[in-house]
Amino acid sequence: MEPIENAQPDAPEAVQPRLQVVEHERDEVRDQVEALVRAERQRWAYEIHDGLTQAVAAAILQVEMLSRRVQVDPDSLVEDLDEASREIRASMADIRSMLFNLSESPTDEPPSVQIEECIEEVAGRWSMDVALNIEGDLLHVPSAILSVAKAVIHEALTNAAKHAGGQVQVILDVLGPQLLVSVRDRGPGVGDNSRRFGMRMMERRVQEAGGDLVITSGPTGTRVVARLPLGGER
Repeated sequence: MEPIENAQPDAPEAVQPRLQVVEHERDEVRDQVEALVRAERQRWAYEIHDGLTQAVAAAILQVEMLSRRVQVDPDSLVEDLDEASREIRASMADIRSMLFNLSESPTDEPPSVQIEECIEEVAGRWSMDVALNIEGDLLHVPSAILSVAKAVIHEALTNAAKHAGGQVQVILDVLGPQLLVSVRDRGPGVGDNSRRFGMRMMERRVQEAGGDLVITSGPTGTRVVARLPLGGER
């Protein structure tokens, strides 16, 4: 009888093809992840350059221009200084919004609590009065979609604080296969500011989630509405 230790001499060679397949699949996944990271870094670089960098550069040029005028006609600088201050504060709000989006981490808290904390963060900083109304069960909303919803609320509230003030209404409604997110203020409207960096980032996040974003603004206020699909993994 053949010794037991020699009964299956070819077993390691039989396993080798499977190991090669696993290694190949691992390398493919690694390459895909690295490509996604590179694409995301490039996207943020473009957004920072086209948004925040341009806004800060414009503010610097404006301040330099004002410094040359101060000796000639200081009384005329008040309005221009106020405008420069508003632009710098708006850019700072955009930076805070970006940091909020980048630093957000997974949490085990109920979705409704996450939404409330998102609102409290902005409302507390700007001393806003925000009314929240949730319709439907947010427990069935995928975490990725909930993250986009929070980003929309955060940015819309930040813009309302800068341009509107007063009470703001936030509504989340689970409507069949989609989540409706609505933020409405009663201010004078945002005008050209609706295309600022933060708004563009918000629009892109909604589109990447497969949804759509509509912003309507006029003398009676601004309304931001995002429709987000609920398909996909939680």
